[in-house]
Amino acid sequence: MASSSVCLLLGCAVRAAEGEATEITPGPKYSKAQADRSRQTHPGRPTVAIQGWIPVRRIPRKISRERDYRKGYDESQSPRPLPLLNRQQLIRGQFPPEPNSFLHIGHSKAIAINFAFAKYHRGKCYLRFDDTNPKGEEEPYFVAIEEIVNWLGFEPKRVIYSSDNFDRLYTLAEALVEKDGVYVCHWADVIDQRGEGEGEGKLRYACPYRDRPTAESLAEFRAMRDGKYDAGEAALRMKQNLDDGNPPMWDLFAYRILDKEHRNYHRTGDKWRIYPIYDFTRCLCDSFEGITHSLYTTEFELSRVSYEWLCDELEVYKPMQREYGRLNISGTVLSKRKTVELVNRRHVRAWDDPRLYTLIALRRRGVPPGAILSFVNELGVTKAITNIESGDSTPRFVVTSSLLSRGLCLSLSPLPSLLTIWMMSTWRWWRFLFLKVRPMA
Repeated sequence: MASSSVCLLLGCAVRAAEGEATEITPGPKYSKAQADRSRQTHPGRPTVAIQGWIPVRRIPRKISRERDYRKGYDESQSPRPLPLLNRQQLIRGQFPPEPNSFLHIGHSKAIAINFAFAKYHRGKCYLRFDDTNPKGEEEPYFVAIEEIVNWLGFEPKRVIYSSDNFDRLYTLAEALVEKDGVYVCHWADVIDQRGEGEGEGKLRYACPYRDRPTAESLAEFRAMRDGKYDAGEAALRMKQNLDDGNPPMWDLFAYRILDKEHRNYHRTGDKWRIYPIYDFTRCLCDSFEGITHSLYTTEFELSRVSYEWLCDELEVYKPMQREYGRLNISGTVLSKRKTVELVNRRHVRAWDDPRLYTLIALRRRGVPPGAILSFVNELGVTKAITNIESGDSTPRFVVTSSLLSRGLCLSLSPLPSLLTIWMMSTWRWWRFLFLKVRPMA
């Protein structure tokens, strides 16, 4: 029940956030044939399928089920439109965690939005691991993230990895070099070059290597791949617009060189000395997988310009990125860096310590997944950041009521106990105990 309500609420809220109002019309469940007859009888009232063909009326925009209902997005604007053979399965989403830590309560909102939005539109949602930084990525994180997604009641259509596309990403990087869209940079003072140093009134200026010939950049990029340079001596940067007021357009990095101790990755081995940057990888992997709606939190809103810029430069299919407000829980620790410090200093036992707000800790505490989905459902979907106190009455009521109904309890330091029952010799005393003694309300 909680999963259905999450799908219904999040599907309407995300579509409403794009400027399209919705109204849910209550009524009995409809079969597909009944919905088709209703569409022919009332051509001005298109319907969409939600949990058994519950009719939903859209106001004021009236479009048919067979047409593309993504407002503000025209496939003809994309250099290479995605071939769509079945419009009924148009939506393709993805939940793209970085496998460098365990998921916490804030990630539950991202999981619910991505999977529920795809389910609401009868689409597909993938679980994609953005494993572009082998320095902190370990196998237990991959396993734990997939288990948590399944524990919350969502089943990915497919589990994919960004590292599976490294060969394809490198080919596109060389193609971008030949189009003079990137250059190899050896400049050390990148922060000052971007005008982000200390003091006020700093001006941005172009890197001295920005105008180097295309053939020279291509040769240097291949030298980076072959091991000529060490980490920090060279990097591949995108040639964007330094006059733009948006920082993600100030010549972002595309590839960097890794240290020797971090090159041996458990999925790719020691094949690659250079690794793509997250900003270069995520939009292209979305394009490879045919993602229609790429949903991220609002800190990626400024990066939407560079997201679309790279797809246009390479002339690949361009997904649509939209943003929503993230979930913050105050009064506790959610940061990976701080949690690692707590674990290393033995303030907590592990990542699943019940005092933490990681999802594996909440699962160990006995919190059912339906309580977490109900909590996210009550928050709704907006672009505003949601700040919740860890002792707030709403989540505590949801969790406590679920725990009491299941009769669960927890002890951090259990002690061995011996329970002795003194048998009564007469039936009269037993009858007195059962009839007179009542449990407290």
